[in-house]
Amino acid sequence: MSRKRKRQSSPCHERYEIDTSKKAYDDIITVPNPNDSGSDASDFDTDLENEISDLTYKKARIIILTSLNKRKSQRDYWSTDPFLSCDVISSAMSREKFEEIKSKLKYSKAKDQNPTDYGWHVRSLLNLFQTNILKFGIWRSALSIDEMMVKSYAWTVLKQFIRGKPIRFGLKFWGLSTSDGFVLGLDLYCGKNSSTGGKFSKCVLGSRVVMNLLQHCFDTIPQDKVPKFHLYFDNYFTSLDLVGHLKRLGLKCTGTIREDRIKDKNVLSKKAQRGEYVVKHDKNSGVNYITVMDSKPVLIVSAAAGVTPLFAAKRYNKQERNKAEVPFPRAISIYNSFMGGNDVNDVHCNYLLPTIRSKKWTWVVFLRLIQASIVNANVIFNAVSDAEKRVGTKDFALSYQGEDSQGSEVHQVEKNKSLNP
Repeated sequence: MSRKRKRQSSPCHERYEIDTSKKAYDDIITVPNPNDSGSDASDFDTDLENEISDLTYKKARIIILTSLNKRKSQRDYWSTDPFLSCDVISSAMSREKFEEIKSKLKYSKAKDQNPTDYGWHVRSLLNLFQTNILKFGIWRSALSIDEMMVKSYAWTVLKQFIRGKPIRFGLKFWGLSTSDGFVLGLDLYCGKNSSTGGKFSKCVLGSRVVMNLLQHCFDTIPQDKVPKFHLYFDNYFTSLDLVGHLKRLGLKCTGTIREDRIKDKNVLSKKAQRGEYVVKHDKNSGVNYITVMDSKPVLIVSAAAGVTPLFAAKRYNKQERNKAEVPFPRAISIYNSFMGGNDVNDVHCNYLLPTIRSKKWTWVVFLRLIQASIVNANVIFNAVSDAEKRVGTKDFALSYQGEDSQGSEVHQVEKNKSLNP
């Protein structure tokens, strides 16, 4: 007689015309910081930077290497068995020393404690990451905002559960990135009533997230350069008030929108064919509201693009049983082309998942910042390199682990491939 296992419970309007060519959105733009006088000034505590000692640097190298050299157990890296051990890791420090640093590594101080901010333990680290990322300006003009889930089963009130997602349990981040996966901002989600909203705390959650992520960028970008950028987000964030407000600030934006956020709706026939659309234009805000029929009605608003020129997309035709080209509005085209930079960054970060893990949620945040930094460096390297010199994330992490005293690269791709027996 078979016994059934008990199910375990989970723990707790004038038309706005722009250049619609793809190149106009994808050119590399280097925007200098107008407030940078050349000095190494910082608003953060110097004690946090002083804690990044030689041991912490070696620890970060071990984390990177464990994402490329997979072992079944953490002890295998310091094993005496030549088929299991990894000389690069074991020579950096002993396993006992590594565990000691892992247990004592802290990212905050007692004075940073904030009872209204559940993420105060890593707030200084996130602010430092944000400052260093924007130090050299923004590389692309096409930006996107979306959520990012990082797998974690830690016991914390910050853990989220999203049904139907590839990662159901984990920590949720809000990310601002370019279309090629370069992260420009990360913020930890601490609840919809969190006090981290600052002066935007009275706004709805989606608008508050967008304005908080853009606040650092607006401080970095000169005012006359703002109209060159185009922001994309999905229906979780989009509202007509947000799109109109960003347009008044000079920032173009495009995003899908939910039907219940529109008062004057576009009505499509129930028998509408793919490619049929209805468009409305608000002269006061300069926003285009388009409803187009695909496999189901898609609602999109844009302060920069409209219907023309139409673009052809291949869709399956049931009657002819083959793929046929269907014309769609221009706003749909640019949204599909440049939305999804955070998903690209997630894919690259998954190539750098370390086998050494921890039950502390602060460790998960620390690892994600390391992974995002490596991916950002790889994106910059590939952007300025020829097509034949571009490398993947794994090869890049192996090639640029450090430099010797003379500045030459220590680890080459061909040499480090031998680290994976």
